[in-house]
Amino acid sequence: VQLVDRGGKPHIRGSRLTITASDIDFTARPTASDGFEWRDGIYRSTRPYTNVACISVGIGADRPQQFPVPVLSEDAITLAFDVDPAAELRAEFLRECTDLRARIADLSTAQVAMVQSMNQLLDIAKNREALARAESGRDTIAVQEKALAEELKQLSGQPGATDSHASEVLDSSTRQMDAVQTGLTQLDTTINALKEAIGKATDPAQLEKEFRGQALADRIKENLDRGDVPEALDAYDKLIALYPADAKHKDAREKLRAEWTPKNDAHRVARDSIRTLAAAKQPEEFKRACDAVKKALPVMVRNKDKLGVKKLMNTFNVALVAFRKLIAKTDGVPLGPDQLQQSQYLDELLVDINQCAILARESLREMTAAEKK
Repeated sequence: VQLVDRGGKPHIRGSRLTITASDIDFTARPTASDGFEWRDGIYRSTRPYTNVACISVGIGADRPQQFPVPVLSEDAITLAFDVDPAAELRAEFLRECTDLRARIADLSTAQVAMVQSMNQLLDIAKNREALARAESGRDTIAVQEKALAEELKQLSGQPGATDSHASEVLDSSTRQMDAVQTGLTQLDTTINALKEAIGKATDPAQLEKEFRGQALADRIKENLDRGDVPEALDAYDKLIALYPADAKHKDAREKLRAEWTPKNDAHRVARDSIRTLAAAKQPEEFKRACDAVKKALPVMVRNKDKLGVKKLMNTFNVALVAFRKLIAKTDGVPLGPDQLQQSQYLDELLVDINQCAILARESLREMTAAEKK
């Protein structure tokens, strides 16, 4: 196949261009053997076709153009296909934005892990070790946050940021960056309070009861903001052990436990979509996870499962980190048919993942609005 523009000028291959063909029909999903290789200015099929070839030509995640052509000889088939440079730029810019969001998500995940490590030290009264862990973690995260925030600012100022898909990804990145910055502020507060508690404690191995109680209350709030209910329940257990005579902590724990318990079998299946998304590593696993999320969200809304939706929303951070690794495998490699098809499929999956994240956020907004009425 030789691609030319409307003026008959041969096409110079674009980085996101994908050509596939089928001798069945356009509904048949292309396999690796249905791709084309670029050689000597012509796209060459990797297998022979007879009678007819249903050729699809596309760029990135844009809908491909379809060309049913008769195969009468081995001569090259010339097709008029205007390669829109803007489409290539959109695809590449979306990749850049997605890569940044994944790195921000990775930083957020690292921040949560660092706080959990600090909390584990606090739980066994290793106050000074917890302080050292908090201070070193804060400094490391602050450096990365500054660099990523500057990169986010630069991308947000580029012309491609007005594209709907890229705009959504950048908005999501901004929200996640805000959460990281809020976490840093909270960590500074914890560090100062911890220093004060250590200074006042007569026994260095023990935190003051007042500080311990406040630290657990803060931990519960942070966990619930992320939808990490089991971790919040564990913190409640420690808070109740600290204040056994305070009934309000026991009541709050039981209320949370009842709220987190699935209401029915359909609700339980919907909650499983969270694990499916968190466990996704390969393209087909991400596809199944997106399909599961789309089915799960209406069930969660129907059961007023705000905590489940919050947990799902934050699970997209884990998914994006894993998805970034998939994209990295296709970047900087020769554009053979397998790589072209894989790259296009990842572009399509990326759009699907973004849409699922939007649906989750809108579902939470819908439930929050309903509560206020």
